[in-house]
Amino acid sequence: MRNLETYRFWGYAATFGALWGAVEITVGSFLHALRIPFSGVVLAGFGAALLIALRRVFPVPGVMIAAGLVCAGVKLLSPAGAVVGPMVAILAESLLVEATVRWRGATILSGSVAGASAALWSVLQKLVTQTLFFGMPVLGIYQGIARQAERTLRLPASEGLAAVGLFLSIVVIGGAMFGVVGAWVGKATCRRLVQAES
Repeated sequence: MRNLETYRFWGYAATFGALWGAVEITVGSFLHALRIPFSGVVLAGFGAALLIALRRVFPVPGVMIAAGLVCAGVKLLSPAGAVVGPMVAILAESLLVEATVRWRGATILSGSVAGASAALWSVLQKLVTQTLFFGMPVLGIYQGIARQAERTLRLPASEGLAAVGLFLSIVVIGGAMFGVVGAWVGKATCRRLVQAES
C-alpha cells in the first residue's frame, strides 16, 4: 500500500511538473525572446495556479515541491541560454505555494495568497538574489535607478513611490487571480473524478 501511495505521489508530481516545465520551455522562451514585459509574472501566476490545482486533486503535503523539482529538471533541458535564474524561481515558487497552503489546504483564500506570493516573488527575485550575492550596495543602485526614472518622467518623489506601490498592487492582484483560478480548476477536476468513479 505504501508503494502504491509513493507511485501515485510521484505520478501526480511528474504529470503536473512536466506540464509546468513544458509551458516554461515553450511559452516562457517565446515570451522572453520577444522581451514582453512582465512575462515572468504571468509564468509565475500560471505555475501557482497549476500547483494549487494539483494540491486540490492530490491533497498530500510536499507534492507541490516535488512538482517544482520535476519542473526545474525539465527547465534544465531548455534550449534557451540562461536557465539557473528560472530554475531558482520555479523552486522558490513551489516552496512559497507549499508553505501557504500547508495547513489550510488549497482553498480559494490560500490559493489567492499563494498566487500573489508567487507573482510578487517573480518581481523581487532579482533584487533579493543580487543583494545576497553582492551585498547592500545593490539597494543603492536600485534607488539611484528609481530616482533617475523619477527625473526622466518628471515625477515628484511621493508620486514615484505611489507608482511603484500601484505596480506591485497590480502584480499581487494578478497573481491572486491566478491562484483563485487554480483552486477553482482543481475543485472542478475533483468533482469530475468523483463522478467518473461513481
